[in-house]
Amino acid sequence: MLIGMKYMHKSLFSSKMLNPTVTLIINCINDHLTEPLSLKTLSGYTFLNQSYLAQIFHTYMKIGVMDYVNKKDFHCRIYDTKRRHISHRSEQKARLPRLFRFLSPL
Repeated sequence: MLIGMKYMHKSLFSSKMLNPTVTLIINCINDHLTEPLSLKTLSGYTFLNQSYLAQIFHTYMKIGVMDYVNKKDFHCRIYDTKRRHISHRSEQKARLPRLFRFLSPL
């Protein structure tokens, strides 16, 4: 099965019609965000020419492909950090009564 065909069935935005090629690129980025991405690897995943991929993405999204990847990666890292921080604080709050039970009046 061709890797690029894997992304053809996914719909990105139900309320907003995007070019199918741009939808393909965005779905590919989302699926491979944890891997090192470059224009070359994205073109390999989608079977599109690198310059065509960059041009059509920029035309529809008004941002460069790698700028989009970097911003998406940054936001995902921030979200993951916040989620871990909130989870850690919840664990700390759960431990507080056990740590300070000797201070409670008898």
